Amino acid sequence: MTPNGLQYTRYFMNKFIGKTTTDALHKFSERLHTLNITQIEHSLMIPIVICQPDPQLTDPETVHVIKHCYMYALYIQLCSTRTEDEAKILFNNILEVNLNFVEIYLRIFFLL
Repeated sequence: MTPNGLQYTRYFMNKFIGKTTTDALHKFSERLHTLNITQIEHSLMIPIVICQPDPQLTDPETVHVIKHCYMYALYIQLCSTRTEDEAKILFNNILEVNLNFVEIYLRIFFLL
């Protein structure tokens, strides 16, 4: 919902950010849902998504380190609830979904 009370439906998403980006966001959401990750795993994924390289950062190395610490924590969490092979596959799938999100982010904010 927008600050003025307008419900942000797919129709309005198409109007504001375009059909291509709207479709990409919905596809990202569907892929994220199919991962069947726990709330803890989802919570550990958020900082990985947020900690993307940005040329405007004053300290990109710290962001890089933080991202990899969360990646490690996520992998350990996945290993604690699944077999090692399942954890590796799921971890790779999560990173792939993350890359898709980065593409969407760039499309929205940098109009690529």
